[in-house]
Amino acid sequence: MDNLVLSRTKAWFEDKELEYRFPGEWNVKILSHLPIRVLDQKEIYQKIQNSIGCSPLSNYLQQGMKVCIISDDISRPTRTDIIIPILIEYLNQNRISKESIRIVTSSGTHKKMSQIEKNLKFGSDICKSIKIIDHDLKKNLVFMGKTSLGTPVYVNKTVATSDLVIGIGGIYPHDNAGFSGGAKLILGVSGIRTILYFHDRRKGANRGERIDNELRNDMAEAARLCKMNFIISNLISQDREIVDIYAGDLEFAYIEGVKKAKSLYQVQNPNDSDADLIVADTYPFDISCSVSRKGWWPVELTRNCSNQRIIIAAIPNGIDEHILFPFKQPKYLSLPTKLSRRLRTHSVSEFVTLISKKMSLKRIKNKVYPKYKGAYVNPTINTPPVFFHHDLDINPNINLSNYIFSNNLAACFDQIKIRVKKKKIKVWFYKASSLTYSSMR
Repeated sequence: MDNLVLSRTKAWFEDKELEYRFPGEWNVKILSHLPIRVLDQKEIYQKIQNSIGCSPLSNYLQQGMKVCIISDDISRPTRTDIIIPILIEYLNQNRISKESIRIVTSSGTHKKMSQIEKNLKFGSDICKSIKIIDHDLKKNLVFMGKTSLGTPVYVNKTVATSDLVIGIGGIYPHDNAGFSGGAKLILGVSGIRTILYFHDRRKGANRGERIDNELRNDMAEAARLCKMNFIISNLISQDREIVDIYAGDLEFAYIEGVKKAKSLYQVQNPNDSDADLIVADTYPFDISCSVSRKGWWPVELTRNCSNQRIIIAAIPNGIDEHILFPFKQPKYLSLPTKLSRRLRTHSVSEFVTLISKKMSLKRIKNKVYPKYKGAYVNPTINTPPVFFHHDLDINPNINLSNYIFSNNLAACFDQIKIRVKKKKIKVWFYKASSLTYSSMR
């Protein structure tokens, strides 16, 4: 009899249950977050009403004021389709009309959402009744000042001109900030120069690590400059259901939410296993190849060079390249071009100082592009290939060293049988890996 693992696939789109059948003689261990009860809509409303670390939201509301809601985009699994209608109802009950409310998508360097995606993300009724603004990182920006670390804060004009700004996102393990959500939402409605400062000049933290880091503290200061003092953050289950809401002060509510996330989302380190096969099931961050990387960590973290590896991602939006983190650097981005681009975040005097020290271009590059010293490294030619299982009819047109793209999981298993050369293969299946993290070793 086959080993059966139930999961889900295609977040936001089909969002359906899927069965993964492993050969019956294989030993399959499922690693996922702790189970927790799902909240109903009444409980979500009460969570918004009972603010953490500040007065109730109703105390800040005045008739006629302009309210801006910053929401993460379709690349994130946050249940805005449930939260935003409840928040709009709350605002209406407290003298804020729908005409006074704007939603700005925190898309940052991501592509703009289609109308279909907006209907999925916010609900068709909200799309009809509330004005939704697509953020553009190069247009309609207002300079709000600099943080104490010197980050210039250019933010979306709608955000800058609102009387009250509310951020809605999710708290998920993040490879550069420890955890996503909270003040990080401001990055998604900022200008390109501000985004580059945060990515290139601020030291963050590894996945699941402390949020008291330079990057998060600087983003919190920028968010305060932009009047984003109130947030609503959700925690979701492996089935993308809301299991908790943390609403209130930008920092106090977020800190409490991260405490819960740490206890909920931590799983065993793949290096603790004697598994022959590590499987990373990237739902609910499986909307595209680029976004699914948030769930690749189990196959990237393992230091056992004999481990076979499979990444599962439906990627209905295909590759969906990220401007700042492309899979393959375009040839035109030569070293001098990269250095000149960084003049946006490094002053001319800094470059002159580096050049005056007779540093090579390579050493200057390492100064300007400091390598993040995390424990996660991509598989190299010395490790087995990673089978990337997706749901497309054709293989993505992308050249990734050591990754084999396939839409046939059974064929992947056949290849693994040949490579492992034994009958009872041990499998560690990381369910909803994009929601989980492991202690660093």
